[in-house]
Amino acid sequence: MKLFLAKKVFKKIFFPEDAANRFANMNYSPNKLTLLRNAPYLALKSKQFKRSYIRDYSAARIANNQLNSTNAPIIELLICSTRKDFAYLENVVNNALKYSRNEISSVTIIVPAGDMMECRMLLSKISKSFSVLNEDLLLPSELRGKIKALFPTRYGWVLQQLLILNYVLNSNSKGVLQIDSDTILTSYVTWIDKNLRQILYPTAHYHTPYYKTLNLLMPNLCNGKMAFVSHHMLFQPSICREIFQLLKVKNVTDLFEKVIEITETDNDSPFCLEYELYAQFIFKFYNHKVVLSRFCNYSFSVSNGRNHLNEVAEILETSPQKYKSISFHHYS
Repeated sequence: MKLFLAKKVFKKIFFPEDAANRFANMNYSPNKLTLLRNAPYLALKSKQFKRSYIRDYSAARIANNQLNSTNAPIIELLICSTRKDFAYLENVVNNALKYSRNEISSVTIIVPAGDMMECRMLLSKISKSFSVLNEDLLLPSELRGKIKALFPTRYGWVLQQLLILNYVLNSNSKGVLQIDSDTILTSYVTWIDKNLRQILYPTAHYHTPYYKTLNLLMPNLCNGKMAFVSHHMLFQPSICREIFQLLKVKNVTDLFEKVIEITETDNDSPFCLEYELYAQFIFKFYNHKVVLSRFCNYSFSVSNGRNHLNEVAEILETSPQKYKSISFHHYS
């Protein structure tokens, strides 16, 4: 008991930050004094923890840069969802409409066939007209079958990546804002300006297989310094189409076939084909169109079987002064 209390006091003195959200608050920027204070605690942690900490620290040192909203292009909103996240969906859509300084022309929600009616009912009160699409009709059945065979436990995760890319490829908009259906925006942002410069949020999360696959797909695409798994991203369809042209693939089926030839399919999470492929490409080849901004996402851990709506409402009421977005993750 004494040892447990001693460890608790030691952590409180040298590492008072929340482990999952240590630098998420946009009013708190870590500095060298933070490093010095944390050093005794870090000395006792694993190399993996230290590497994660340094990435988190570096990402939190990025300025809260913004784009000018004057004459900013009109964009679309895209969300892929399932019944699991329907408790948050109305807030996800309403806050995206509220906090985007780019006008949003259309809202598209992609869901499994069995969730379509419930989704339409949930969104009946939002201010913008919306479309709910059946995910089974958007990609070939042969492709969906192959995904199920190769990634039986991660089918939805892989499918979502391809659904997003497929939608963006076929969009005529200047930009498509995609938001994960468990992530709620809480701060105003201009996603893309009149010069087609866009915001990107570097993140601390770094999953090595993603970048190994991407560098096999497009040599030297990733430099190992930046990660962009940010739960929401502005995609420029014209740039997405350029990526496909350079890869010599016509559609997402061709891309998937190319990727599974070079990746380790026994790994549950071997690639990130929407966020990281797009972000790494634009960061490398169109750096002049990229404005990096601090992520400031609060990760809220969701326990299965509990109703979190009261907690969601409470967090949303206080978060605009602290965070840019909140994610309600079942895996946190």
